[in-house]
Amino acid sequence: MELDDLKESWEETNKDFKPLNTNIMELLKSKSYSPLAVLYAKYKYAPAIVPLLLGIFIYDFYKRPELLNDILLWFFFAFVILTTGFIFSNYNLLKKLMRNDKPTISNIKVQISRLERSIRTQFMTGLITIVIMFALIEWLNYAHLLGKDYSMITNYPFSVRILAYTAIVIAMYFIHKISFKKRFGIHLDHLKDLLKQAE
Repeated sequence: MELDDLKESWEETNKDFKPLNTNIMELLKSKSYSPLAVLYAKYKYAPAIVPLLLGIFIYDFYKRPELLNDILLWFFFAFVILTTGFIFSNYNLLKKLMRNDKPTISNIKVQISRLERSIRTQFMTGLITIVIMFALIEWLNYAHLLGKDYSMITNYPFSVRILAYTAIVIAMYFIHKISFKKRFGIHLDHLKDLLKQAE
C-alpha cells in the first residue's frame, strides 16, 4: 500500500515538472517581464516619431525656403534618415524574436548578437556624426558658406570653439556609454545569462 502511495505521489510530482530549458524559453517569450519584452517596449513607439521629425523638416523648408541651401541642415536630415534605418532594423528584429513561435537557442543567440551590434553601431554613429558636424561647421565657416543662424557659434574664437567641441564630444561619449548600459546593456546581459542557462 505504501509503495502504491509513493508511486502515485511520484507521478503527481512529475506531472507538474518542466525541464529547465522549457522554463527559460517561456521566460524569454514572456510578454510582460522578459528582457526581450523590455527591449521591444523601448522600440515599440519609436517608428511613430519618424513621421513627426520628417513633418518638422518639411514644415521648416516650407516656411523658410532659404533653408534648402543649408548644408548643415541637410547633413542633420541625412543623420535622421540613417538613425531611422537603425530604429526600424532593431524594431523588426525584436518583433521577429517576440513573435517566433518555435525559437531555438542558437537562433536567438545569433539574433541577440546582431541586435547588440546594431544598437552599439547606432550609438557610435551618433557620436561620429557630432564630430563630423563640428568639422563641417568649421569648414563652412572657413569657406564663408555658413549662414547667419550659426553666428552664435562662429562669434567665439577658434580656440574656444575647439575646446567646446572637444568637451562636448567627450561628454557625449560617456553619456552614450552610460545610456547604452542603462537602457539596453542590462537587458542584453540578462538575455545572455538566460540563454547560457538554457544550454
